[in-house]
This record gives sequence, C-alpha cells and structure tokens, in this order.
Amino acid sequence: RTFAATMEIKSCYTDLKVTASGKKLDELLETAAKLGYRRVALDTELDLTSRKTQPPLAKVLADMIEQANVPNELEVLKRITISVNEVNLLQSVRGSPVLQDYDLIAIKTRDEKVFQACCSSITTDIVSLELGERLDFNFRRSQVTQIIS
Repeated sequence: RTFAATMEIKSCYTDLKVTASGKKLDELLETAAKLGYRRVALDTELDLTSRKTQPPLAKVLADMIEQANVPNELEVLKRITISVNEVNLLQSVRGSPVLQDYDLIAIKTRDEKVFQACCSSITTDIVSLELGERLDFNFRRSQVTQIIS
C-alpha cells in the first residue's frame, strides 16, 4: 500500500473577493462551506483619487466577520481592493498603518505605471485587472515574471 493510496484527499477552494453583508453574508458563508471552500476573503474597496483619501479601518470587516455565522471549517480573511490610476497616489497610501490590519491588499488599475510599480516595487498581495475592458497598455513578459516571483 503506497502513501498516496492511504492519504485522504480533501477539496480546498478559496474565494478571495466576497462582497456581502448581513444575512446575505451568512448565507454565502454557509454555501461556501458546503461547497468545500475552506477560505474566503471579505472585501472592501477604496477608490484612491487624492492624497487625502484614507483607507477604511479593517475593524469594519472584523466586526462583520464577528457578527456573521461563520462555519467552523471556514477561514474568513479581510481584504481591501484599492483602485488607483496614478503612481504618486499609490505611494501616498503605501505606508499607511491602517493597511497592516488587512490580511490581503489588492491593487486595481488601468494605468501602466501603476501596474509596473506593482510588479517591481510595491508590496501587494493581488494585482486586479478589469480584463473585460480594454487596458491602456500591453503586458510584457518581464512584468509578469516579476510579479509572480
């Protein structure tokens, strides 16, 4: 009998962008657990349009998670998606201590310079692109290689 034959294989799905609250959140979490999901990320969005824009506190998501009926087998993470199309604005929020309370930080952009910054120097967990719309730039192999390494 081999090791692989004795090992129980369990499904482990992850949804990294859940946007629901209240009763809908409870239903979604219950359904996710029944379908074999083991991890979801509850998302909040920030449209970064000026240096004065501040990220929302992760405590809002933490409170939603605490009030939800989370199945025992499901882990719920806190995610923020920052929509930004100017590199200087991205730099202004980068060092924010508020972001440290999130489990995942996603940057959503249509700008090549912001995308390049995410690939090379900005610490981010997820780069989100709206692929249903035409981007203002083309991907280069070097950028993609940088971001996944």
